[in-house]
Amino acid sequence: MHKSESQAVRYIMAWTDCTRSEAESVVFTLKSSSVYADFLRSVARGMATLHRGEVERQRMQEQLRLKELRKHDLISHFYESKKIDNSVISYLTVISEPQSTESKKKEDTKKKKLYIFDADNHIKEGMSGIDYRDEDDVFIFYATQPGLIVKLKRKNIGEVIPVKSGKQAVDMRILDDLNKILVDKDYESIFVISQDKGFDEPIQKMRCRYKLKKSNLDRIDKFCDEE
Repeated sequence: MHKSESQAVRYIMAWTDCTRSEAESVVFTLKSSSVYADFLRSVARGMATLHRGEVERQRMQEQLRLKELRKHDLISHFYESKKIDNSVISYLTVISEPQSTESKKKEDTKKKKLYIFDADNHIKEGMSGIDYRDEDDVFIFYATQPGLIVKLKRKNIGEVIPVKSGKQAVDMRILDDLNKILVDKDYESIFVISQDKGFDEPIQKMRCRYKLKKSNLDRIDKFCDEE
C-alpha cells in the first residue's frame, strides 16, 4: 500500500471507529472515484491538524469524542466539505450500518473448515474417518452417478451437488466453485478430497493467487486416517 494510502487509512481510523479492513475498503473505493486526489489532500490537512500539539489534540478528542464517533460522521465530514461524490457516500453509508444477519453468518463461517469431495473418485476411501468430524465442519459432495447422489443425500452429512456426466465434469465444476469460494473468504481452511492428483497444479496456482498456505488450501486423499 502506498504511503499516502496508509496515511488515509490511519486518518479514517482516527476519526471513526472503523476497523483497519473497513478503512482500507473506504480508501479502495475512493481510489476509483474522481475525487481521490481531493480526498488525499483533505487527509493530509487532517493529519497535520491531528499533530499540531497534544493540548489541541486532547481538546479535539474531547469535543468530537473520537472513540464514540460512528462511521456516518466520516460521511458527513466529507459531504459537507464536498470532497466526496454521491456514489461513494452510498458505499460508506452501507458499511456504516449495523451488520446484517448475512454478514454475521459469514463471520460465523470464517473459522470453519470446508471439505469438498470428488465423490466420483474413491469416495469410500475419501470419507474414511468422517465419523470423527467436528460439528462445525462443512461438507460439499460433487457427483455424477444418480445412485451415489441418492446415497450421499440419505447420509445427510453435507450438501450434495449433482453434476452432469462428462469428461472431467466433476473436476471442472469443483475448481470453478472453489475459485468463487476463495473470493468470498468464508472459510479458514479448505480441503479438496480426491485421489486425483490432477487437482494439485490448479490448487497450487490458487494458493499463489490468493496468498494461502497448504494448511489453508490443499488436496488430500481422505478425510482422515483412522489408524
